[in-house]
Amino acid sequence: MKQRFTTEFVSKLKSFFVEPPTDAQRSSALWCYGTAALYIAIAFGIRWALNPVLSYQAPFILFIPVILLVAWRAGLGPALFASLSTFLLVNYFFIFPADQWNPLDASEVAAAATYIVSAVAGVSWAQTLRTERKRVIEKANESVEHAQRLRNELKQRQVAEEQLQEREERLRAIMENSPTMIFLKDAGGRYLMANRQFEKIIRRPVAEIIGLTDAAIFPPEQAVNFCGNDHKVLDKGEPVECEEVALHEDGPHTSIVQKFPLRDRTGKVYAVGGIVTDITERKQWEKAVAESEKKYRSLYRNTPAMMHSIDRTGRLLSVSNFWLKLLGYKREEVLGRNFTEFLTAVSRNYAREALPAYFKHGACSNVPYQVVKKNGEIIDVLMSGIAEKDEEENVVRALAVLTDVTAQNRAEQALRASESRYRQLIDLLPVAVYTTDGDGHVTLCNQHAIELFGRQPEIGKDLWCSS
Repeated sequence: MKQRFTTEFVSKLKSFFVEPPTDAQRSSALWCYGTAALYIAIAFGIRWALNPVLSYQAPFILFIPVILLVAWRAGLGPALFASLSTFLLVNYFFIFPADQWNPLDASEVAAAATYIVSAVAGVSWAQTLRTERKRVIEKANESVEHAQRLRNELKQRQVAEEQLQEREERLRAIMENSPTMIFLKDAGGRYLMANRQFEKIIRRPVAEIIGLTDAAIFPPEQAVNFCGNDHKVLDKGEPVECEEVALHEDGPHTSIVQKFPLRDRTGKVYAVGGIVTDITERKQWEKAVAESEKKYRSLYRNTPAMMHSIDRTGRLLSVSNFWLKLLGYKREEVLGRNFTEFLTAVSRNYAREALPAYFKHGACSNVPYQVVKKNGEIIDVLMSGIAEKDEEENVVRALAVLTDVTAQNRAEQALRASESRYRQLIDLLPVAVYTTDGDGHVTLCNQHAIELFGRQPEIGKDLWCSS
């Protein structure tokens, strides 16, 4: 406990006498002049205690250091205050005869003058040291701040470099693992970089192609084409998308190439980047689909049947050649028109009512309609169709086949008319007439036969001989 008290006391003394005051303390007049008064009091106490030993010898010896200390710690004003105060105290208490001062005594005046000059010189020197110390501290603080700024800038730069390195590593990982070919050329067409897929396709290490042009890597015709597309980017300063064909080991490959400019800080284009996507399989698939569609279209158009396709509003999208031939139209006269325009009024009204149900169920079969030919002739058809829907069950288009049953209907009508006339003729005969099938069941009879039978026989069931 005693050791702790001693340590704290020494620390307080060191803080008060040795360590420089803070800016807040120096800006306080009370603190500055209070410090001067305290130092004077301490020096006076010590001198008073030593007075029995020193008597009137060296009266100013303890006070000059006090003035210097006040000047160092509190400034010029408090130091001058300390000089005047100690002069008066010394002359009053420690210069013989005590308690008085004779201004006519040359020795006393000389001693006083010497003290004052020494005090002023000491104050001036202390003030100079104080000013210089302040300048040195400010310079040191500036150096510390500058060093701190440098450390912060260095740290920020290090962080930025690490982030840049991470981004470069991510981009490099993307490039190297991309299934597309990626490359970079300078304005002269020399390769600056390329990814692993590029190396795989051309069968040469990337290290070998760096610095080479297309002319040194590819056949002349390909190189000219590649360079021409590069110059489009350099001349326009804008991205360009194009198709390029390159000869691989398994034959020619078609690719979609996106080429784009890279600019420096001044905005000048210094390089051309490229991303190559091989679309050979897609091209082959498109060709196969086109050929299939061509065959389908040929089959559709040349099939000896009336066929058409409509959208969800009923507009004709396509018609077969037989459809056109039978109705007497040209293709450009019908495409885009609603198919109900080619129906009779009765069939048109029925179609408008039946179309929603057809789309809802997705199919119809042998629906009778009457179609009007270009020359005004009406034909009877039976329509069967199926609707194509998307993933959301919305109708995209519907394909229909129309069967011309005009001749069949007319034959049936003629047959019914003939049967009617035959029946009238039988009924007019004055004798009983009837017919039976092979089993003897009545199939036809006139009025006289009914009278002979005794009742109206049930056609197809009753036996004539049963009577």
